[in-house]
Amino acid sequence: MKNTMKRIMALALILAMIIGVVPSVFAVDYVNHFTDVPTNKWYAEYVEYVNDRGWMNGIGNNLFGPDDTLERAMVATVLYRKAGSPAVAAPSTFTDVPAGKWYSNAVAWAQATGVVNGVTATEFAPSQNVLREELVTMIWRGAGEPKVAEDYLKDFPDSGSIRAYAKAAFNWAIANKIIGGANGKLLPQDNATRAEFAKIMTQFDKLENPCEAHKWDDGKVTKAATCTEAGEKTYTCTVCGKTKVVAIPALGHIDENKDNICDRCGATISTPATGARYEKVTEDQKDWSGTYLIVYEASETEAYVFSGVDEHGNLVTATFTDGKIPSSDAIKACEVTVAKEGDGYSFKLNGGANAGKYLTAYSGRNKIVFSDSAKALSIKVENGVVKVLDGTAPFQFNKTNNDNGLWFRFFGKKSGGQSEIALYKLAN
Repeated sequence: MKNTMKRIMALALILAMIIGVVPSVFAVDYVNHFTDVPTNKWYAEYVEYVNDRGWMNGIGNNLFGPDDTLERAMVATVLYRKAGSPAVAAPSTFTDVPAGKWYSNAVAWAQATGVVNGVTATEFAPSQNVLREELVTMIWRGAGEPKVAEDYLKDFPDSGSIRAYAKAAFNWAIANKIIGGANGKLLPQDNATRAEFAKIMTQFDKLENPCEAHKWDDGKVTKAATCTEAGEKTYTCTVCGKTKVVAIPALGHIDENKDNICDRCGATISTPATGARYEKVTEDQKDWSGTYLIVYEASETEAYVFSGVDEHGNLVTATFTDGKIPSSDAIKACEVTVAKEGDGYSFKLNGGANAGKYLTAYSGRNKIVFSDSAKALSIKVENGVVKVLDGTAPFQFNKTNNDNGLWFRFFGKKSGGQSEIALYKLAN
């Protein structure tokens, strides 16, 4: 009897150990909090690539929708974001693309550049599904319509069903491994899916940027900013030699002595300068209401100011001394108004493309959402460092020295490249 009890207890202990191990064995990881993108799916790396760069977002409720079909407005918007969301000179001429839609600027850009055409001379059909041959053609046009001499279509039995306008695009895409077909077929008339689009955008970007993760040097000021003229700072990739130029805003006149003479350059100021400036906040405030800049201090004198957009390099460069940043037109456009909202504070953008909207709604990793409705964010100070949080996600600066860096974002998970921000308040 005694031995029997020992065997039962031993079996129970073994069973408990097995049960404890099973969850970890069968646990599934997901990409960027998308519960429909397990890391073991073929499209996981591509979803992560496009989502980390802000080109493709989720569809809500922590879903990416990899098998969902693509709409024409989505394609135009993703290509527009990849291009850096440039300013558009005029709205599109399509009668079914009204102003103020989330895709309006993207369609205007796509029409102006010829990347995406309308379905007719007057209609764009933003909600119409995109066929695989249409998608490949759009990417090809975005690449400049390059020609490939060799015939790569001959290896696919259904290549004869590709419409004439898309044949050169498919040939180029196959040659450059942007697409590879499905089960030996190209399926040009099938609807494209979001997962397929994520892969195509990833492969296309790697074709354009063979140095996938640029390692930028510390940069060199190639044109110094003055009180009245913007400057330039040039960064060079230490891997491939590619360069990028970042604007240094004009510094603006300073006249703290109120004598109509600029304290910096000595020029006579016809209209007395206000001497407006922003001062760094390092202590907790009883009331945080006021006008602020959200700043990352890149060096002892150079700062990056959040410019209120969600693209790569969403910043304006500024100089600071002794915790003070002088005002200028470029800096003023970056102001945010902080106001009491429920148990926290709302952050309203005063200028730029999202003027009048609120910083809000953390969703997934590396995200900012701009809303027409105010949302309460919390502000905390720890050891002189100000933290702005949406829930538990802090607003930080990603200083990773590559193309996926130099972003202000809410970050759900710290990966080593993020740094704390600072708040600079407009001095009275």
